[in-house]
Formats: sequence, C-alpha cells, structure tokens
Amino acid sequence: MGNHDIWPYQWDWEKGKVAWDAKRPLTITEFERYFEENLEVPWLSRQNGPFQNYSFTFQGIKFIVTDNVNRRKALFGLPGVVAWAKLYEDSKRWLEEKVTRAMESQAIIFSHSPLKIRMLEKLLEQSRRVREIVNISGHRHKITEKKENEITIITTNALYLKPSFLKVLISEKIQFQHQAL
Repeated sequence: MGNHDIWPYQWDWEKGKVAWDAKRPLTITEFERYFEENLEVPWLSRQNGPFQNYSFTFQGIKFIVTDNVNRRKALFGLPGVVAWAKLYEDSKRWLEEKVTRAMESQAIIFSHSPLKIRMLEKLLEQSRRVREIVNISGHRHKITEKKENEITIITTNALYLKPSFLKVLISEKIQFQHQAL
C-alpha cells in the first residue's frame, strides 16, 4: 500500500473506477477487501491492527510486506497524506520480529518507500539465520539498484512513466530483471 492508495487516488467501489477527488482516506477494510478478492495465499501471516504487514515463506525465502506509509494529513490544506515514509513503531517491531526470528537464510522485504540501510544492517546483524536481505520498493518512481555487502535495495518505476515489472529469480542468489510490458 502506498501514499496514493490512502488518499486521494483510491478505488470507488460503487462506481467501479478510480476516484481522483476522494473525500476521505481509503479505509483498511476496503484495502483488505481488494486483496482478499484478488490474492489467495492461505499461508499468509498478517499483523493485527491498522497497518498492512504480511509475511510468508515460499521456496525457502522469507517474504515480508511492511507498511511504511505515513498517515499524517498533507500540509497546507492539500488533499491526501504527506509523501515521506514513516515506519511506525508497531510496524517496526513486527518487521524486526519477522526478520530476527526467520528460519530462512534469505529475506525479501517489500515496502512502499525504501527502508534505511542502517536499519537493514541492524536487522541482518540481529538475525539468527538471515544472511541476505533484499528491499524492493516503489515511491521514487524510478528504477534503481544499490548493493552493499549482503543487502540489496531496489526501487521500481511508476507504471504511468514506463510500464514495466520486476521479475525476481529465486535461486541460491536472488536475481532481478526489469522487464517492459
């Protein structure tokens, strides 16, 4: 979930289209409804509460989806929420627990905005088993890849700029391919 999913760019369920002039933020119930209808993952672990945090293991890799979208109203009377990321304490504790207690050697963390490298390094140091962390995010609307030791941070572009997707190849070493649509 990103800052555009909260407000003002959200799905109008009654009209069946994007509401560009939403009068209120997207509710967690509406967001969860979308994923329940379009994503079936019976082994998904979800954090209870207002944040959209999920994890699962697939082919020996820990996948973690963490919510770092700011909930603060936009400044100067503008619609929506502020654009800068915020990893709230509940989400931070949940993420720390998922990484430090993971039994897998690799973890892929999805977040709307990139996580701070210092935090990822700390997670790697504190983990019992995880030896490689990949953070995949968007928000910056451009493709970047930065690797420092066993931490890789990848951002993807906005679909409206140049439609593409990121293909994740799972093997001993996780590999990535940016592909145009």
